[in-house]
Amino acid sequence: MSDLAKHANDVLRVHRSPVLSGWWGSRRGESRRRRPPLRLARGALPRPALPTDPLPREVHPPRRDQLGEADVDVRWLRQLEHRATGVLAHEWFHFLDTARGTRSLHEEELKADAFAGRLLARLKFPAQHFAELLREYPQSRTHPGGELRARTMLSAHLEEQGKVGGVSPAN
Repeated sequence: MSDLAKHANDVLRVHRSPVLSGWWGSRRGESRRRRPPLRLARGALPRPALPTDPLPREVHPPRRDQLGEADVDVRWLRQLEHRATGVLAHEWFHFLDTARGTRSLHEEELKADAFAGRLLARLKFPAQHFAELLREYPQSRTHPGGELRARTMLSAHLEEQGKVGGVSPAN
């Protein structure tokens, strides 16, 4: 076989390659499914520019500068964790609630808040951070006022703490 024929066979073999052609199975009898597109190598495309406007203070954790380095305030992260856990527990109750739709909307929300309070107590998380979040919400057609929601959640939290800790809530 001449050098030219070998080169031609190599070129044809490359073009029949499933990686380059985008087809699986170049032999007879094999399926001709389209292969998913190849991923580009890291750095092949420019990264999108980040926004230059700073985010509001509530979004960024408080920072303390020490010798030019910024340390994240761990207390702030814990508060965020407690609030997020309370919100997830509240929404999880709505998902699990088999009697949904049989009660008024306000009653359903209060039951979900109580469930969140009980779950926070079982996890031994403080309830005041989630209560602060609930107090910010105004009353609407679907949700009771924030103060009532916070009180409901806190009372369920205290009651569950008594059960979990083995101490009566009256003590």
